[in-house]
Amino acid sequence: MSGPELSEPPVSAARPWDRSRLPVVPRWVGLIALVVVLLGTSAWVIGQQFSSSATHHAPKDTLAPTSSYSRFQDPTATFRVGYPPTWKRVLTNNPQLVLLAEGPHGASFQVAETKITAPVDAANLASAKKLTERVVKEGPQVKLIPLRYHQPEEISLGDLPGYLYLYTFVDPTTGETGAHAHYFLFDGKTMITLVFQSLPSTNFVSLSPLFDRIASTFHALPAH
Repeated sequence: MSGPELSEPPVSAARPWDRSRLPVVPRWVGLIALVVVLLGTSAWVIGQQFSSSATHHAPKDTLAPTSSYSRFQDPTATFRVGYPPTWKRVLTNNPQLVLLAEGPHGASFQVAETKITAPVDAANLASAKKLTERVVKEGPQVKLIPLRYHQPEEISLGDLPGYLYLYTFVDPTTGETGAHAHYFLFDGKTMITLVFQSLPSTNFVSLSPLFDRIASTFHALPAH
């Protein structure tokens, strides 16, 4: 028996950090470990998927302890997450986009949440796959990063089940190629999405340890 058909409020096509108009969309724990285990090679190979001139110097924020991070709790007390204190929070007019923060080296991080029509948990996670794929495909010229495992990856982050997609996209304004680590997490009828962005994509590998640390601060909060 197939799971319930899920849907969400209509959203416009994705734009790379179109500030307040990104669609409601992103377990990042250990991208580097994931590469070593699943690809059987070092992380710099992923950088070659983007450009032979990829930059691999880890930003200084990578070394900052997460205890120094700025803390954020969403208005409905569904989750908590942190981000480096040097990053700038950007306010938007989109009520579904609850957090958008920007850092150096073309790094950005957003968290959004929306209500869906049927509850999703680890037991029926597959019922949400069509929804997550549709949202990802709405992005501009999206291409899944070719890895030696099938995307999306089923993951768990902050005690919530979900999917992780890694892909590149093309900025429709500048024509520049960027990269996303895009998480879909499910807490009953709430879909929480995190997107880590590298623009340009050549910084993606060097930024991945920092994205990993930020994601490790995500925790779902107990229901009231």
